[in-house]
Amino acid sequence: MAGPSQADLDKLIATSNEALQKLKGAKIEQSVETVIEQDIASHTAAIKRIEEMQRSKAQAGWAARLQRYLNRDGAGLFWVVTTGLLCGMAWTRLQEKYEMEALRSETDRERRALEGQRQREDARVEELTWQQKKLIADLEQAMHGSSWSLGRRIEQVLLEAKQRLAAPAETQAAEEPAPVVAKTAPTAPPPVKGTMI
Repeated sequence: MAGPSQADLDKLIATSNEALQKLKGAKIEQSVETVIEQDIASHTAAIKRIEEMQRSKAQAGWAARLQRYLNRDGAGLFWVVTTGLLCGMAWTRLQEKYEMEALRSETDRERRALEGQRQREDARVEELTWQQKKLIADLEQAMHGSSWSLGRRIEQVLLEAKQRLAAPAETQAAEEPAPVVAKTAPTAPPPVKGTMI
């Protein structure tokens, strides 16, 4: 769109001035307020038309410059688009790298937590094994000097403890320690007359 020429602008200003002169030469019958309002309206309309013409001229100038740029150097637009695509790909790769680092850190934390848990379970299994071995030794020592019925009971508890020791370590760590001590008599019963001691 071609913009207004300077001659058009001069013609518009001259028309506005002519209208103003006609308003000034109006008959006295019209009130002063009416003449002033018409004068202001005429000047406002002229100013708006001038602004619209100048705006159209500026828009036409920008469009013409853009068209000249595209016609003269179409490869520039190609390089702009290519650079944008490369920057987008680089940003995507950078985000993927950060996500992989975060995932690797999370995996390392989980692995360390599992190793710590396994070490605690191994320590618990060793502790249970030591307690059971100590219980077996105490039971074997307590069998001497006990009555026959109490000895049978201790032998049964001893057999259960040995079977528990023969179980896999994972089973020992998973199950709760059985109250083996509760199966033994707290104190030996007094010897009955006629019973072999």
